Amino acid sequence: MDLTPRDLDITVRFSDLEKVREMFREYSPTEFKVWEGVTPTTRSFSFLVNGVEVDVFGEEGESGPYTGALVVGKTVDISVDDFVVKGLTLEAEINAYRSTNREAKAQKVEEFIGGTNTSI
Repeated sequence: MDLTPRDLDITVRFSDLEKVREMFREYSPTEFKVWEGVTPTTRSFSFLVNGVEVDVFGEEGESGPYTGALVVGKTVDISVDDFVVKGLTLEAEINAYRSTNREAKAQKVEEFIGGTNTSI
């Protein structure tokens, strides 16, 4: 199975959504595509940078599909050189994809881990 990442998901507070846009401007992103109606507490947009899809989710509070998983510790540390970031566990990612109406991505992760049981 090809494990090359094809996209990047970023979750921030509502108040930081514009900061993400500014952060990527110097990399000549494509037009920012705003997603409507993901969840009542989530606003999001996507764009491409050097052929890589970047999906940005801004969530209110600590109960959204992404921040909720971060709050309850369903994370793993991902290290690249000296840089460490928090990422969701694969099971939490499946649930977040489903909560944001991204069933095709949820199914890809399920195929990768070899099952369909996502009760976490």
